Amino acid sequence: MERELKQNNFFLKTVYGKYVIASVLSMLAASMSGTIDTVIVGRFLGETGLAAMSLVSPVYLSYYTIGAVIGMGASIAGNLYIGKNDYEAYRQVFTLSFWMTAAVCALTTIAALLCIEPLLLLLGGEGLVKEYAADYLFWYIVGGSGTLFIYLPLNFLKCEGKPQVSSFLFLLSGGINVLLTWLFMSPVCGMGMKGASIATGISMNLTAIIGLYFLFCRTENTRLVKMCSTIRMAGEILVCGSPNGCNNLLNALKILLINGMILRIDGAVYLPVFSLVKSVSDLATGVCIGVASALMPIVGVFLGEKDGGSIRRVCRRAMRVGGILTAGLSAMIA
Repeated sequence: MERELKQNNFFLKTVYGKYVIASVLSMLAASMSGTIDTVIVGRFLGETGLAAMSLVSPVYLSYYTIGAVIGMGASIAGNLYIGKNDYEAYRQVFTLSFWMTAAVCALTTIAALLCIEPLLLLLGGEGLVKEYAADYLFWYIVGGSGTLFIYLPLNFLKCEGKPQVSSFLFLLSGGINVLLTWLFMSPVCGMGMKGASIATGISMNLTAIIGLYFLFCRTENTRLVKMCSTIRMAGEILVCGSPNGCNNLLNALKILLINGMILRIDGAVYLPVFSLVKSVSDLATGVCIGVASALMPIVGVFLGEKDGGSIRRVCRRAMRVGGILTAGLSAMIA
């Protein structure tokens, strides 16, 4: 019994270590990309550009909400089926999440493009800040399908035991985004605020296409199959994805309310500051999110196997690793 426990602990340490390194690097890459993006916008458009970035942030957090509910929720539900050794149901969950994402992409793009003016009114701002926000918002909506679809490869590649590929996609997306943002906003192209938005759309869509290629051509189980029990599985996806979705949605509402309060005080002064502080905050919390997201595929399998002891051990390990990494990064930022 003692030998079996040691082997199990070694397995948990090895597997979780592999996932946590990939997940933390992924989150840091995404956070640093956002921070550098903010710096580039400030470099070329000054405080007005930063204010516009702060105004539109609830919109892309809303996209993250939808992506997390479907993509992340489906991967968690899929891991539960892996734990039960039911790969047919796992493939059905993946298939359903793919078509759900496609349907939501079409609906959100059409609805958002038709409602740009009400959205801008809700976000607030006036003058040049509103003009910049309108430029960013339009092109972000046009490229929004990549933001939603990217959640499928980022999460299902972990289910397939390829967290390094998922991490590579994060790094690739962040690198392309930074390079294109600088190019499009520089005097070479002079595209202004819409250049930053187009760069984000291109990086997201290109990375999503590469990620889907890996899923369909380089993995064994992520393929489209005939679905059954669609309503039940859709409910499982929504339930599993609702915690992450609610987190993103509440963050969007929080930023919307803070932006509103800042605008009532003196938006011209404080909105750029809030945009910069938020980007640094995202960098600091990226480690926490990475450590936690590394747990999802492992805990999902153990939950399917009804192995509560292994779940407790891997969660304790995550608490220790997360605490050390978060404290170290916070000290560096401070």
